[in-house]
Parts: sequence; structure tokens; C-alpha cells
Amino acid sequence: MTPEEFKRELIKRAEAGDAEAGREILNQVVGAIYSGRFDQQLFRFLADALVLYLKDGVALDRALGVEQFDVGGAPKKYNPDELAAVDVLLQFHLGHQPEQAISWIQENIGADRRTVQHLRNQYRINEYYSNPKPEHRDTLLHMAGSLRQQIAEAIMGKNPG
Repeated sequence: MTPEEFKRELIKRAEAGDAEAGREILNQVVGAIYSGRFDQQLFRFLADALVLYLKDGVALDRALGVEQFDVGGAPKKYNPDELAAVDVLLQFHLGHQPEQAISWIQENIGADRRTVQHLRNQYRINEYYSNPKPEHRDTLLHMAGSLRQQIAEAIMGKNPG
């Protein structure tokens, strides 16, 4: 999955009410604004959300796709987008075999094998990232969010796993 495809998927999920996806989009919008780069997909999402809020009176959290719903059960322990970004970085930018990447994630992050395998299927990671581009590494690092420090240490060789 290219970064553009990933953003389209995030936008689709946010528009369907996935608050984690909505927050990740907003995080990426902030990154684009701070870096001074125009990102048409992200800014279009933001503009559409603001129109819903300003003209249609839709609650801002709902328009931005970050509205929280009480769905019961235990909260998710890991942000799936962040964990998927780490998995892609490990496999396709650091050269880990799929099982090595799972072991690294288990040891350094704590997510179990089943969680990682589910994300691989959900994001079709092996299908989309079989031919990685070096320029995607920075985007993936940004997408790693709260897990960025751990994966950055692995990239720098401090914790290669």
C-alpha cells in the first residue's frame, strides 16, 4: 500500500466513524502544516469536515471523524495504524523476515503474533509493500506515532532485534 493509498483508506475509515483513523488524519494534517507542504487529500478531508461543521451544523468531532462511541469491552492496547507502520518498516526497510518482525514487535512493543498477523491481513501489507521505496520510510516513521521512538532506535541500529 502506497502512502497515498493508505491516506485514502484512513479517510474512508474516518468518514465511516473510525475515531482512530480520524485522529491519525488530523495528526498528518498537523505534520503537513508544520512542514509547509500541501497535501491535497488531507486538506480536502479537513475542508470537507469544516464545511459540514460550518454550513450543516454537524458536531465538529463527528465532522472530523474523531467522535468517540462507547462500544464496550476493553480498549485497544495498540493503535493499529502505528503497529502496521512499524511492521512495514521492519520487514521492508530493515530487511526482517516476517517472523523476525513479529518477534521484534513482541519483544519491544508487546503486541502478540495474532494482532500483527491480523493487521497484515487487514492492511494487505505483504501485497502492497513487496517493492518498497526509500522515500516512504519517513512517511512510515511519521505514521508510527507513539511507537516512533522504538522503531527509530531499530533503524539507527541501537535495538536491531
